[in-house]
Amino acid sequence: MVFKPKVILVFLCFLVFTLVCYLPFSLQPWRYSIMHRTASHGAMIMYYFNEYLHGKALMPFSYFNIWAYPEGGILKLIGIPSIAMGSVLCKWISPRTAFNLIFMANLIISGLSFYLVGRKTGLKRLSSVILGLIVVFHPSLQYVILRGQIENTLLWTVGLTIFMVILLLTSKNKMMPFIGSCILPLLILFSTPYYAVFFMFIYPIFFLFLLYQFDINWNDRSVILSLASIAIAVLLILHLIEFYRPGMEQKFNLIDLTPTWYSLGVSGSTHTDSILDLICPGRLLYKQKPYLGLAFLFGLLFSLVYQIKSRNFNKQSAVLLVGTVFFVLLALGRPSGFHGSFSFPFIAPLIDLINPDFQKVIRLFRALPFMAICGGLFIAFAIDRMNSKMANFICIILAIFILSDNLAVRLLAENIPHNFYYDE
Repeated sequence: MVFKPKVILVFLCFLVFTLVCYLPFSLQPWRYSIMHRTASHGAMIMYYFNEYLHGKALMPFSYFNIWAYPEGGILKLIGIPSIAMGSVLCKWISPRTAFNLIFMANLIISGLSFYLVGRKTGLKRLSSVILGLIVVFHPSLQYVILRGQIENTLLWTVGLTIFMVILLLTSKNKMMPFIGSCILPLLILFSTPYYAVFFMFIYPIFFLFLLYQFDINWNDRSVILSLASIAIAVLLILHLIEFYRPGMEQKFNLIDLTPTWYSLGVSGSTHTDSILDLICPGRLLYKQKPYLGLAFLFGLLFSLVYQIKSRNFNKQSAVLLVGTVFFVLLALGRPSGFHGSFSFPFIAPLIDLINPDFQKVIRLFRALPFMAICGGLFIAFAIDRMNSKMANFICIILAIFILSDNLAVRLLAENIPHNFYYDE
């Protein structure tokens, strides 16, 4: 059976990588906090865990606006899986320990989910592991961990949904994958609405990639069911995401909503105005710029050159590369003021023209994990076509670069001013 020794080894691989990446915090989660010492976002979640433990917080499956609790408490359905698990764990361990363990568990489970995605799309085991590492240990995830944003580490909700779509297209039993591909996007939404927004963009990209990968005809029954599940999931997200519009928290009613598409009332916009924003990790930390990651850039460029030179660049590769570029352009943000002689090709303003409500989705650099999904698959398929000696060498180089990227972000974080993260 697939889920016995081999998947356990893969699990141990992600576990060891996580422990190494977060030394020394990972070895003493009861003593140190993985998040930065000034991250009020995470501190208030730990405070909430403690309040729930002592019977003072109202609900274990809700997230209270950190600026209003405990004086009023505004209900926000964000990070539900993590908050629920933390509420349970805090009955036996301290809030800090629970917080750290949930962070690490989210990373490991997310890695496993994308490993399964890789295996189901036809990748070899090693390439699937690399896919998981590229997605889950991208520096953008390091950033949200430093801020204590536990909800933004729930990438396994995206991985499992994609896995269900693959099963719907390829398996004989269609019922459970169909239900899963309709319902699981809601788990993404109630984990973090930003990921739900970006998931609606990656859905058609990944769907087209799967059609080419498995050579499925458009009139196939599985395609019709998949399109139906996509339509249902998108309609549910568009309807329920209205709950996150400012002021809706006070109504506590998910039935009488009038959807106006995704309206995330988040303040603080960022935009890219220098090429250094894409290659300098410090700008991710200090200015919320879309740092692409040196490991990711190396893997992407090497894979592109290899596939072109070896004549392995096919329709699947083209779809994944277009998806990667799309999310890079989306993560650039929106132009603001004068940009001098050079201007980036911002794509967000074009989406704003199609639907003005998209202007309320502000922190577009959070699209970087979805860039890593498309680009990670592109890299993994390139590695899959290499001979074993070359593939092993590239995987080792990538693993070292990924670790270095994460450590660089953590080291830079040590110079952050004491009150820097109190802006959210």
